[in-house]
Amino acid sequence: MSQIIIEAAIVGMCALVIAMMLIPLIVKYSEKLGLMDKPNHRKVHAKPIPVIGGISIVISSGLSMLLSKTALQLLVQFPVL
Repeated sequence: MSQIIIEAAIVGMCALVIAMMLIPLIVKYSEKLGLMDKPNHRKVHAKPIPVIGGISIVISSGLSMLLSKTALQLLVQFPVL
């Protein structure tokens, strides 16, 4: 059981590192592509913010799971879709 916990921690750390590298890239390209949420009277934020930030989390989680043998076995055994 402890082997699974260690591997889950490693997968989580890999996802964190990948996400931290992807977020600045996605923010930069969302500004260039105009994928920003502009503030108005109904919004809380005062500056435009990117609307596609969750993509980096999905990509980093997916990539880190692809690196894990146990996660791949679980994905095959219990498909998400």
